[in-house]
Amino acid sequence: MQDVRDRRKKVDVLGDAVERAGLGTHVVRMDKNLWDPAVVRTVAECDVVFGCMDSIDGRYLLNALADVLHPALFRYRRAHRHNKGRH
Repeated sequence: MQDVRDRRKKVDVLGDAVERAGLGTHVVRMDKNLWDPAVVRTVAECDVVFGCMDSIDGRYLLNALADVLHPALFRYRRAHRHNKGRH
């Protein structure tokens, strides 16, 4: 709750939590709109992206980028989800 009282940004709260885990994870904090071209370029270079979006527009763009950047993975997930329960 202290983070809320201090009005800390989600990018910093999450970044701090990942770094505290001590796994050596490289965290890139970008306190910018996902639609910013610099952010899109940075996301394109990532292996893993965690998005904490406040709008449907941000979720849409992150999903679209994932489909373009890692199509095989997301096709597998969709196929697996679609066929779940079928033998």
